[in-house]
Amino acid sequence: MSARLTVAQLIEALGVSYQTIDIRLAAMREKDVWINGIAVLRLSRRSVNDVRKHHANLLERYGHVKTEHFRVELMALPFSEWVQFLKACSEGVLHLRDEVIKWAEPPKIEEQQGNIQRYQGDLRDQECWRWPSFSQWCGGNRPQGLQSDTLVREVAASGWSTPHQAINALCEMNITFGSPYQQEIFLSIPVYV
Repeated sequence: MSARLTVAQLIEALGVSYQTIDIRLAAMREKDVWINGIAVLRLSRRSVNDVRKHHANLLERYGHVKTEHFRVELMALPFSEWVQFLKACSEGVLHLRDEVIKWAEPPKIEEQQGNIQRYQGDLRDQECWRWPSFSQWCGGNRPQGLQSDTLVREVAASGWSTPHQAINALCEMNITFGSPYQQEIFLSIPVYV
């Protein structure tokens, strides 16, 4: 049986092994405000440029997903910005270039507790080696809007059957319409040893 750790403890012990905060999210527009529908936060040992190249390959393969009320965004930040990223999260927002995406509630990422597990099935990764990881859902309750008829019609015009299909492809998640997740953020911190 393993001991439960907080994200802060894990970062304190292993922070030197991460180079990039890999952020992928699906956002919905409600009353002229973009809100997070689902986000994946991965810490990576790969450089920011390598992660951005991977994002570019995904966008080349699947295309940009952005409609009037729905979008999927990919962003890579240097891990040196971890503290600033957490501060923005604690204020309930994620700054995406010139846009602001609102969280359902300010996530307390550093306080999240969990175990390091050998396998997790929620995310697909491009690395050949499956690293043990601290992986879990967190944040506020996910909004129900991803299942709305309006979004389904909008993404259908872009060639996707549902918003979840676009999220599955670009966020490299194993998620479908009706998946039983309750929270808006999936956090994945591989343990590189």
